[in-house]
Amino acid sequence: MNRLILIVAASGLLLSSGLWAATSAQDNYNALTLLQGEWILAPVDAQEDGATKKGPAVKLLGTDMTAMSFKVIGKGSTVQENLLPGTGKEMATMYHCNDFKNCSQLQAKHYCAKKKSTGACV
Repeated sequence: MNRLILIVAASGLLLSSGLWAATSAQDNYNALTLLQGEWILAPVDAQEDGATKKGPAVKLLGTDMTAMSFKVIGKGSTVQENLLPGTGKEMATMYHCNDFKNCSQLQAKHYCAKKKSTGACV
């Protein structure tokens, strides 16, 4: 299992970075497949406060629970990201190429805990 210090949607950071934009859509998809597995929080003594103004999003701080997981599904055609799995705030994002044989655009569909299927949970 991999370790996370903070619960961060790594995919969101990658998609918004300039470095990510300089590579091909297929290369970006391939990079997402490398994240496959469960990502857990760092040991309690290495964690930083991740609370928002309303408090922590989920009671994960102080635990070694899985914070996010990635799974390649559909014979390699889709990467499924689950954020906060097994909690009441679980969310999923599905990543796929617009055309798997000739990938020119990486697409994502996010399913928010707020029952919205949009690009952002607002």
